[in-house]
Amino acid sequence: MDTAPRPTRIRRLSRQEANQIAAGEVIERPASVVKELVENSIDAGARHIEISISQAGSQRICVRDDGSGILPDDLVLALSRHATSKLDSSERLMAIDSLGFRGEALASIGAVARVTLTSRVADADDDTAWSVCCNESVVDAPRPASHPPGTTVEVEALFHNLPARRKFLRTERTEFMHIEQVVRALALSHFDVAFELLHNQRQVIREAVASDARARERRVARLCGRSFIEHARQLDFEARQLRLRGWVSTPDFTRSQSDLQYFFVNGRLIRDRLVNHAVRQAYHEQLPEGRFPACVLHLVLPPGEVDVNVHPTKHEVRFQEGRLVHDFVTHCVMQALAASDVATPFSAGETDDTAVAETVPGYGATLPPTQEDWAEDETPPPADSAADMPVPDGASEPVPGRVLGQWRAGYILLELENGLGVLDIAAAKALLAERHLQEAIGRGKVHSQPLLIPLSLELPIADVDRLDGAGAWTRALGLDMDRTGEHSVVIRRIPAALGEVDVRSLLQALVAEITAAGDQPVALAERIPALVAGCTFHIEGQMSRDEMETLATAVFRAGLAGDGRRVLAVISDEEVARRFQRQEK
Repeated sequence: MDTAPRPTRIRRLSRQEANQIAAGEVIERPASVVKELVENSIDAGARHIEISISQAGSQRICVRDDGSGILPDDLVLALSRHATSKLDSSERLMAIDSLGFRGEALASIGAVARVTLTSRVADADDDTAWSVCCNESVVDAPRPASHPPGTTVEVEALFHNLPARRKFLRTERTEFMHIEQVVRALALSHFDVAFELLHNQRQVIREAVASDARARERRVARLCGRSFIEHARQLDFEARQLRLRGWVSTPDFTRSQSDLQYFFVNGRLIRDRLVNHAVRQAYHEQLPEGRFPACVLHLVLPPGEVDVNVHPTKHEVRFQEGRLVHDFVTHCVMQALAASDVATPFSAGETDDTAVAETVPGYGATLPPTQEDWAEDETPPPADSAADMPVPDGASEPVPGRVLGQWRAGYILLELENGLGVLDIAAAKALLAERHLQEAIGRGKVHSQPLLIPLSLELPIADVDRLDGAGAWTRALGLDMDRTGEHSVVIRRIPAALGEVDVRSLLQALVAEITAAGDQPVALAERIPALVAGCTFHIEGQMSRDEMETLATAVFRAGLAGDGRRVLAVISDEEVARRFQRQEK
C-alpha cells in the first residue's frame, strides 16, 4: 500500500486573501487602526485631530484632521498597497523622518473593514472635497463631498469579514483602554498638536496645543497623573547630535509594572530593550525588587542614525550606535536624579490658559463645573470642607468661649467657661463629615466635588474588582471613579463632605466596608461611621484664626462636643490649680 505523502498544489493567493494576511501584521486590534490613522494625520501636518470611537472601535472609528489633505487624483491610490507620499526614493528609507512610510496602513484597514476616505486640500482651486469608499479592498470611484480642509477617515465594521479575528477581541473596556493608551502616547510625543478623543459620544481626552514648557508639563501631569509629575525630575541634555529631554520619576515613585514608561525616538513611541536597560541602570540599586520607574523621554537624533524599518508596526528600531545611545541615556537620567533642582515643583493651583480640559489615563474626563452648570442642574456648589457644612436647625449654641490658638498642628486650644478645651482637629473633621454624609445619603442627594486634577491610583487587583462591582455604593457616595486597568482606577469626583481626606485612604476604607458587607444587603448609611473612621484627614499645618473658629463653632453647633466621641478634652480650672499646687509642694 502506497503511504507516500502526496504533494499539495501551490496556488497563487487572491488579492483579497493576500491583503487580509498582510493586514494581520499591521492591524492587530482597533487600537492599531487608531494608531495608523492618527500617525497619518500627524505626518500631514495636522494641528487638531479628533478621534471618535463607537463600541471600542468594533463598530466605528473616525479620525478627522485639519492637515494638508489628499489630492483628488491620489484618493484611490491612497487605499492601494505600497502607496505612500512619505518616500520619493529608496535612499529616503535610510533617513526616514515621518511616522509612516510603508504604504500599508490604509490598504490593510480596507481589507478588513469598510472605509470611507474624504479629503480636501487647503489651497485647492475650488472648495470641493472628494470621497472614496473601500470594502474588502474594492475601491469605488471618487465622488464630490462637503468637507473642510483636511482629511476624515471613517472605519466601520472592523473585522466583519474575519469572524475568527473578531471573536478574539477582548471586552469593550479592554479594547478601548488600548485605544486610549495609543492616543495618550501620541499626545505625549506631539505637544504641538491638539487631540480630542471621544468614546460613545463621551469626551475622554481633550488637549489643546501645548506651546510652552509649562503647558507641556501640565499636559504630562494630566495624561500621566499628578503624582508622577510631583515626583519627577525634568531633564534636557544634548551631546554628539543626541538630545534627550523629558521627565523621569524619583526613586520614591515606582510602579509594579512598566506601564508608565514612554520612550520616543524622533517622535515615535518605541519598545527597545537597550533603552529600557539604560534607564534602569541609571537607578542602580535605588529601585526595590520588582518595581519600575516612570518616565516620559524624548530622544532626538539624525534620522540616518536609526533604522525604523524593522517591523510592520514600527514599534521596534535599530540604532546605528547602540552603545553610544545606551550610555548617553544612562548618563542623562543619572544626572537628572542626582540634581535636586532640575525640575520646578509642580503646583496644581497654577492655571494654564492653553489647557482646555483635565484628562488622565482613565475612562473619561471632566471639567470643574461652572456656576452656570450648577444653575442648570440645580445642584449647589459643594462646601469647601466639613466645617462649612450646614447643620440641622435647632442645634446647640456656638462656641461658649474663645479660640486661644493651635497647638502642635493637630489641636485647637479653647478658653471655655469650665476650663481649657483641647479640640482634636482630625476627629472633629471626621465626625462632621460623618454626620453630613449620613444626612445627605438619607436625603438621597450627596454633593460631590471635582478633583483639581483627576487622580490615578494603583491598587491590588482584588480591591479594584470589589470597587468595580460596587457601583451602587460609589454612585450613592458621589464618587466618580472608573477602572482603567487590572490594577488601576481614576477618580474625578469625591464626596464634598470628604473633601479633606486622602483619596487613597478613602478607597481603602470603602473596600474594607464592601468586604465586610459581603453578599448581605447592607444599607450604605450603616457603614458610614466605619468608612469615615478609616479615612485619613489632611491637616495642612497652621490654620488661620477664622478657620479655627469656623471648625470649633461647627463642632459645638452640631452637638458633637459633649457626645463622648473624644473630639474635645476639657481640663477643668480645678485640675489646673491642683497640678500647680502639687508642683509647689
